[in-house]
Amino acid sequence: MKLTLYQFVVVVVFTGMASAVTTSGQDLLSKEITIQSDGQNLKSILKSIEKQSGVRFVYSSHLIDTGKSVHLSVRNIPLSQALDRLFNPLQMRYQVSGKQIVIESAGNAGPENAGKDVSEGYSTGQEADQQVKGKVTDERGEALPGVNILVKGTREGTVTQADGTFELRVASPDEVLIFSFVGYLSKEIAVGNQKLLEVSLEVDQKALEEVVVVGYGTQKKVNLTGSIATINAAELTAVPMPSLAQSMMGRAAGVFIKNGNGQPGQNKTTFNIRGFGTPLIIIDGLPASENDFNQIDPNEIESFSILKDAASAAVYGARAGNGVILVTTKKGSTSAPQITYNANQGAQFFAVMPEFVSSADYARMENMARYNEGLAPIWTNEQIQKLSDGSDPLRYANTNWWNETLRRFAPLMQHNVNVRGGTEGVKYFVSGGYQSQRGMERSGDTRSDRYNLRSSIDVSVTKKLQMNVNLSLIYQDYLGSVFQMERGTLAGIMTRIYRARPFFPARYPDPTKLPAVGGADDAPNIYTEIDNVGYKKWNKLTGDAKVTFSYELPFGIQARANYRFYRLTDQYKEKQKKTPTYNYDPDTDAYTFVRYIFDPSVLYEKRSVINNFDQQYFLTWNKTFGRHYVDALVVHEVLSNNEDWIEASRRRYDFDVDYLFAGPDLDKDNNGRAFEGGRKGWVARVNYDYQGKYLLEVNSRLDASPRFPKGSRWGFFPSASVGWRISEEDFMKNSLPFLNNLKLRASYGKLGYDNIGNFQYLQTYSITSTHIFDGITNTIEKGIRADALANTTITWEKMTTSNVGLDFGLWQNRLEGSLDYFYRRRTDVLGARIQSIPNVIGANMPQVNYAEYDNRGWELSLNHRNQAAGLSYSIGGNVSWNREKALLIDQNEFASQEARRKGNRIGQWTDIVWGKMSDGLFQTKEEIEEWPDQDGRNNATILPGDVKLIDYNGDGRITAEDEVIIGRGTFPKLTYGINLSVSWKGIDLGMLWQGAGLFDFNLRNSPDLTLPLYAGNTPTTAMLKDSYIPVTGAENQWLPANTGARWPRYRTDNYNRSHNSFAFSDFWLINGSYVRLKTLELGYTLPSGLAKKLMLDRCRIYVSGSNLLTFSKLDFLDPEADTSPARTFGDYYPPVGSYNVGLLLQF
Repeated sequence: MKLTLYQFVVVVVFTGMASAVTTSGQDLLSKEITIQSDGQNLKSILKSIEKQSGVRFVYSSHLIDTGKSVHLSVRNIPLSQALDRLFNPLQMRYQVSGKQIVIESAGNAGPENAGKDVSEGYSTGQEADQQVKGKVTDERGEALPGVNILVKGTREGTVTQADGTFELRVASPDEVLIFSFVGYLSKEIAVGNQKLLEVSLEVDQKALEEVVVVGYGTQKKVNLTGSIATINAAELTAVPMPSLAQSMMGRAAGVFIKNGNGQPGQNKTTFNIRGFGTPLIIIDGLPASENDFNQIDPNEIESFSILKDAASAAVYGARAGNGVILVTTKKGSTSAPQITYNANQGAQFFAVMPEFVSSADYARMENMARYNEGLAPIWTNEQIQKLSDGSDPLRYANTNWWNETLRRFAPLMQHNVNVRGGTEGVKYFVSGGYQSQRGMERSGDTRSDRYNLRSSIDVSVTKKLQMNVNLSLIYQDYLGSVFQMERGTLAGIMTRIYRARPFFPARYPDPTKLPAVGGADDAPNIYTEIDNVGYKKWNKLTGDAKVTFSYELPFGIQARANYRFYRLTDQYKEKQKKTPTYNYDPDTDAYTFVRYIFDPSVLYEKRSVINNFDQQYFLTWNKTFGRHYVDALVVHEVLSNNEDWIEASRRRYDFDVDYLFAGPDLDKDNNGRAFEGGRKGWVARVNYDYQGKYLLEVNSRLDASPRFPKGSRWGFFPSASVGWRISEEDFMKNSLPFLNNLKLRASYGKLGYDNIGNFQYLQTYSITSTHIFDGITNTIEKGIRADALANTTITWEKMTTSNVGLDFGLWQNRLEGSLDYFYRRRTDVLGARIQSIPNVIGANMPQVNYAEYDNRGWELSLNHRNQAAGLSYSIGGNVSWNREKALLIDQNEFASQEARRKGNRIGQWTDIVWGKMSDGLFQTKEEIEEWPDQDGRNNATILPGDVKLIDYNGDGRITAEDEVIIGRGTFPKLTYGINLSVSWKGIDLGMLWQGAGLFDFNLRNSPDLTLPLYAGNTPTTAMLKDSYIPVTGAENQWLPANTGARWPRYRTDNYNRSHNSFAFSDFWLINGSYVRLKTLELGYTLPSGLAKKLMLDRCRIYVSGSNLLTFSKLDFLDPEADTSPARTFGDYYPPVGSYNVGLLLQF
C-alpha cells in the first residue's frame, strides 16, 4: 500500500491518538513468523509478513525505499523481534495502530538518503578501496579454517587459512562481508572503517536439533540410542521411478532392494533389512501393504525412517521382526500458500539387453551340434547363404524376435501439483499426482496409470484441542495382453522370444493370418497384442481416511486418539480369445490352419474388497528436572480387518461381448472367500536423558495375535538401549575440539513373529471333488477331508537382537558417520518335523515351534559435505554385510560319515551351495580316457568340449559323494551405495552408484540363455563367440575352431540338458557382483531475480536417468534378475532404466 506525503502525515496523527490502546498491539507483535530472505527486496518481505501475521504496513514511498535488498533469516520468533532485526539495520522505526504498522525513517534515513544500503551512513572522507584483514573463530575461540567470505552482492571473496586468518580487498567501506561455514550460522558484517575484523561464528543449533521419526513419535537425532537410518525425502523425488521402493535403492546401510521385474504397475521389488526378509511398513503411524507403499507419490513424503534393531522396532511387536519402514506424509504449515508443480517426461529402456545370433549363425551352430553328435548337417551351404543375404525372406528369414516383439523405448510420465500453507488456526497440505507407464512391448497395448490425491488439514479447535484429518485416494488402472512377459499361469512372452527360431518370418503377406512358426510355438510378437490373444485388466481404488485428536491435559500430559478407515476395492478381468494361427506355403500362397491360441475362449472376473478399521490411543508426557529429562509414552492399539472376494468365469463365447451374462450357461464356474482378523497391543516407552550425555530408552509391547490359541495368544516383547555422548564430556571437549559428536550406543531386545497361516491351532477341513463314496458306481463326488492336524500349542517365533553402534561427527559434522554391529537369534521357528506317519491317517503333520537360526552383520555409513568459493558438495556412502546360520533344524539320520559331511546343515551358513567342482573343458580324447569315470559309462559319452569334473574323494568315479561347497546363494550378502552431489551458481549435479556382492548366479537355471539350441532357442552371441568348437576340417568347419573356449561344445536339443556336462557344478556358477549407476541428475535453478520477474519463487529445469550403466560378469543377463531355482532367468520381465526431463515450479 502506497501513500502520498499528506496521507502519511494523517496516518501518523491518528496513530498517535490510538497509541493508548496497547493490548491489541502487544498481541499482534507476539505472533511468531518466519522470514527467509537472501537478497529479496524490502517490499517482498513486508508482503510475506502481512500474509503470515495479518498486519498491514503503511508507509510513504517517498520516505521508505522498499526496493533495497535485504538479507534476513529468522524462524518462529515473535513479530516484534523480527521487525527489530529487519528495521534497525535499515535505520527505520515502526509504530502499531490496531492491525496496521506504520513505518517511518529514523534519523538520516530521510529523502536525501533514500536508496542507500544497510551499511550506509559513513562519512564521505572514507577510502574508496581498502584492505581488510581478520580472523574467524568458533564459539570456543578456536580458529576456523576454510570459512567462506563473500562480498555481498558480488562473486568476489576468499577463504580463511588454517589459523582462521584472512585478507581481502574491498571496493569501499560500504561493502558488507558474508561469513559462512558448514554447521554454523552465517554472519554479515559491514566493513566501514575497520581494518581488522574479529569474527566469531555460532553453531547452527537447528542442525544439531534435527529430529528423526521413530516408532509412535520423534526424537532428536543426537539422542537416538537405537539403530535407525533415514533417507532425505528430496532424494526420493530426484529421479522418477515407477515405485517408491526403487527410489530407496542404495540410499541406506543395511537395506537391500532388488527390482527383478519391470512390468508396468506390477514392479515386483524384493527388499529386506539386514537380510531378515520383508519389513513391516508403517505409513502415518499405521500398518500398510507393500502395494500401498509402492504407490505413494514421493512428492507427498515428509520423512522416511528405517528401524533396524529390536530396541527401535520393539514398539511394533509381532510384526516388526524383520525391521520397520516408517513413512510420514506432509502436513500444512504456518505460511502463505506455496504451490509446487513437478513434472517429468521419460523414456524407459531395458537396462541390460541380450544380443542374439542371426539365422545364418543359428544354422551354422545347429550343424556344429549335429556334427558333435555324429549326425549329418541339417543346413546346406546354399541355405545358409540365403539366410545371410535375405534373398528369400519368406522361406529363409532372418528375424530378430526381440526387436519384433519389444521396442527400444517406452514412455513414462509423472506430474504432481501440491499446495501448502495455513495460519495458526488452520494448516493445510493438498497434493494431486498422476503417473503413466507404458510397457516395452512393441504393440503398445500394455499400460499402467496411477492417480494420487492426498490432503492433510490441521485445525486448532481450541487452545488445547487439535484435530488432523488425513485423506488419501489412489486409483490404479492396468491393461495388457493376457500373456505377460514372465511366466504365470501361461507361458511368458520372454520365453517365447528365446525359443522362436530366427529363420521363420515374423508375419505373412496376409496380415490377418497369424504365424504359427514351426508348429511348437507361435510367433512371440502376436502374443503382445490384445486383439490377437485377449487381455488382462484390473483397477484398484484405495481409500485411506485418518482422523487424529490431540488434547493437552493437566500436568503436561498430552492425549491423542487416531482413527482410521481403509478400503481397497480390486476388480480384475481376463479375456482369453479364440484366435487361429496358420502356416504359410510361399509356393502355393496357401495358408494352413494349425491351432487356436485358446480353445475355447474364456472370460474370467474377480472382485475383492478389503476393509480395515484401526484405533490408537496415546498418552505422552515429558518433563525436565534440573539436569534430568524424562519422556514417557503409552499406547493402546486395536486393529481389525476383513476381506471378501468372489470370482466367476464362462467359456465358449461366440461373439465379443465381454460380460459374463453374454456367455453360455452350460460352461460356467464361480467361487468365493471371506476372511476376518485383527489384533490388539499395548505399548510403553520411557526415555531418560541426563545432561545430554547419558541416554536410556526402555520399550515394551504386549501383543495379541489371532493366529495362536488363547493360551499362547499374548506375547510380551521388551527392549532397552543406552547411549553415551562422549563428545559432551569436558575431557573430550578440551582435548579434541574438532570432534563435535561422538556417541556410543548399545541395545538389546526381544521381538515376536506371527507371519504364519491362520488357524493352525484348529482342525480345519477342505471341500474336494476327489472322493468315491461307494464301490458300485465308483463316481467321484464332493466331500470334506481333513487338512493338516491341529497344533494346539503353536506360539510365537521369537527373535532376540543385540546391537552396538558408534556415531561420530567432525568439524561441525562436515564429516559424519556411523558404524553398527548386530547379532540376531531366532528361536521357536515354525517348521515341519521329519517323521513318518501311516498313510491311513489321511492328514499331514502340523508345523511346530522348534528350529533355531542366527544372523550377524555390520554396517558402515560415511558422509562428507563442504562448501568453498560458491561451490557446495557432499559425498557419502554406505556398506553392509550380513549372513545367516542354521543352529537347530530337523535332519534325517546319517548312514555314514560321508553322508554327514554332505547332509549336515546344523552349524552351517544357510546360503552355501553344494555341487561338484570342475576343471574347465576336456581338450583331447586321450585326456578323457585317462580321466576318472564321469558319466557312469567309463566316459563313453564324453567328448572334447565337455565339462571336466573333479574326483574329489579320489575313488576313480565322479558321483554325488564328490560334492563339496562350491558357492554362495543367490541373495547378496554385501551391499553398498555411493552418492555424490555438487551445486554451483544454480547448477546442481547428483548421482547414486549402487552395488551388491558375495552372491552367485546359477546359470544351470537358465538353459534358454546358456544352452544353445535348448528347446530350439535362439542362442545369444556370447554362446557363439566363446563356445568350444573343434577342428573338423574344411567341409564341416561351419564356424572357426575355438578349443580354448569358456562354454562347452554345442549339442542337439535332445542331449542338451540331460547330458553330463550340464550336471550341477561350479562351472555353472558365476559371481553375481555388480555395480550400477542407479541415478544421475543434472539441474539448473533460475536466479531468484529472474524467477521473480516470471512471478515464480523458484524455477528448476533438470534432466535425469536411472540404471544408466551396469558393470557385472554377465553381459546377457541383468544382475537384478530373478535367480530363484523355480524360474529360468529368461522367463522374466527385465528391469528398466529411463531418461527423463523435468520441470519444478514454485510460486
